[in-house]
Amino acid sequence: MMLDRIGAEKACATSIVVFAAKSQFPEHSHPLCEEVLVLIGTFTENEDQHYLAGW
Repeated sequence: MMLDRIGAEKACATSIVVFAAKSQFPEHSHPLCEEVLVLIGTFTENEDQHYLAGW
């Protein structure tokens, strides 16, 4: 669910997303901003950056 968006394709976007365990998505960039709040489990970025619930 998109909550807020500033800009076009390479935007600053705030969304609510539920990922299934072991989900993957292509590498991409958000030059304006990216917000992530992990509620359950661990979000891993670039295979070596791990964000636990509450991050």
